[in-house]
Amino acid sequence: MSKTFTEQSTPPSTNIDADGDGMHSVLPYDMVRGLNNLGTYVNPFIHYAQSGSWNSSTGASGLVSVTYTGASTERFMLQIPVVIPFWAVRMAWTVGARGMGATTLNTITMRLSKTPYTGPDGNDGAFNAAGIATGSLTRAVSMSLLTGGAYALADDSSTGITPITSDLYQLVDTNGESKTRAITYAIVTATGGTSATVEVDDVTIWFLPS
Repeated sequence: MSKTFTEQSTPPSTNIDADGDGMHSVLPYDMVRGLNNLGTYVNPFIHYAQSGSWNSSTGASGLVSVTYTGASTERFMLQIPVVIPFWAVRMAWTVGARGMGATTLNTITMRLSKTPYTGPDGNDGAFNAAGIATGSLTRAVSMSLLTGGAYALADDSSTGITPITSDLYQLVDTNGESKTRAITYAIVTATGGTSATVEVDDVTIWFLPS
């Protein structure tokens, strides 16, 4: 049975460089215990941010972006493997995104899938729902025809994806004796207007018990 530490961390002394002032315990010991407390008693979250910066003149950013020619379609942007807490009932999420240049970003969609997406990359074709596992759940947030490189947040923190059941994850053997981790895949897609260029800057995911 695992142990959970609930003691308060020791505050660092005024001069942590002095011999015997507790630096050895404050940094590698108490700090780890403090993080353990946060991970146990506060809803765990995952934050993904792609490096790069927006250039309003060229539209170049180095972030997760897709450019295509043709009719408005949903395009794959990225997927993140996620460990689900066994007590989780709901996954809330936000995605920061842009419609680059004169084209529009209409919708950001989040999916939870038991297996990774195996369809075409966003630049190679429309998102293929047959490329995710049966039983996956989907939530979409309208971006109100976002254009011009303006940043906006697709916010699904009030509802999220629910209920989280065994259809949404696979149990992974991590200790040679039992299946102790529930792994899922968070898949982000974007739907842009005709011949659109769209971009995802960041993704935040957290779990709720109800």
